[in-house]
Amino acid sequence: MFSFIDLFAGAGGFTLGLNRAGGAKTSVAVESDPDCAATFRLNFPDAILRETDIRDTVYDRRRRVDLVVAGPPCQGFSTLNRQRNGDPRNLLYEEVIRCVDAQRPLAVVVENVPKFIEAAEGSALVDALRSRGFSVRTGVVNAADYGVPQRRHRAMVTAAANGAAPPWPRATHAASGGSLPPYRTVGDAFALLPTEPDGLNWHRDDYARRSSQIERLRSIREGGSRRDLPPDLVLDCWKDADGYNDVLGRLEWHRPATTVRTEFFRPEKGRFLHPDADRPITPREAARLQSFPDSFVFPADQTLYSVGRQIGNAIPPRLAEAIGKAMSESLGTVPRLRGRRNDRGSALVA
Repeated sequence: MFSFIDLFAGAGGFTLGLNRAGGAKTSVAVESDPDCAATFRLNFPDAILRETDIRDTVYDRRRRVDLVVAGPPCQGFSTLNRQRNGDPRNLLYEEVIRCVDAQRPLAVVVENVPKFIEAAEGSALVDALRSRGFSVRTGVVNAADYGVPQRRHRAMVTAAANGAAPPWPRATHAASGGSLPPYRTVGDAFALLPTEPDGLNWHRDDYARRSSQIERLRSIREGGSRRDLPPDLVLDCWKDADGYNDVLGRLEWHRPATTVRTEFFRPEKGRFLHPDADRPITPREAARLQSFPDSFVFPADQTLYSVGRQIGNAIPPRLAEAIGKAMSESLGTVPRLRGRRNDRGSALVA
């Protein structure tokens, strides 16, 4: 069992995966959003949650952890954000380093959108970890390789102390099968979930059914998009647009989903239509595509936008579990620093 602290914890996707991989149930998490914090508490009653702005968080230097994980806000690096340059959230990676300095972990994992490792902030994070004696590895992973029924590419920065090679999660699934099971699909994710939403456990359809929009949805085949629409149903703003081929996109039963974003309940935002039903996917369907189990509860009194944000922003738990297993194996080989003291006189006790 390993101890860890989950920064920018959100609803708890990272914590759930790490718990499954052998992480301590009494882990520490930092999350300032009230709704995310409420969801986290509901699902991880034994964890220590610090509901504070991460910039104001004070770390207990006497409580050393094995692993620090973080998923800083990605909006500042997303290609969907045209105002991303100068976004103040881009500098929140510095809070990861501040936590590392206080906790002296044996390993660090930071995940974000792929553009993060190409940005100056990503390079600065890598340099800061290396200057503190960590060996570092960076790269991009596809969540579908780890049993998530969704093609979701994420940048990863992993670091290990004491000269150990930074471990990397091992793929459990493959697109072509072979020695590994094939990718999990939308059909796998939605199995035994009624096509007609029953309203239970956030399997509910809150989509405003405007007659003109419903006619558009009915015109789109499985795997199709706005390009399937007959001329009389094409909006004027779409007629000369070459891109955005996933707008009003319908998922396919026998393929993984495309990336689940925060507004998956709005079909004009991407490929979020149910493969058969003339509606966008429900929050529970989106959670399944993110690999959250049905036992993971989102409070019923929260808004659709809040729950959508929590689901879309989460690291898929199955990917987090693969990371946790790789880190757990690595932590078993890294020598622990017992009895040594840092320059402030605090004991480094694993």
